[in-house]
Amino acid sequence: MQILVFEGANALSAFRQDALMARLRQTLPQLAARVRNIHGRYLHAVALDQAPPAGVRDTLDGLLRYGDAYTGPVDGQALL
Repeated sequence: MQILVFEGANALSAFRQDALMARLRQTLPQLAARVRNIHGRYLHAVALDQAPPAGVRDTLDGLLRYGDAYTGPVDGQALL
């Protein structure tokens, strides 16, 4: 089995990020003090029985590229 992973668009609008930070400050202020921001992006996983034929990866990448491009950090700690 082969798993292909494609990075997707932003999963959280600026409004939603602000709302989540506000909720975190209310419910877990000690943790919120250590969190600078919340970001989210979609990840797509495609499971195949065998290696895809030529061009399939590019086709899937094109189909799974939609919405606003992810603009958050790409390094640092991540929670999946």
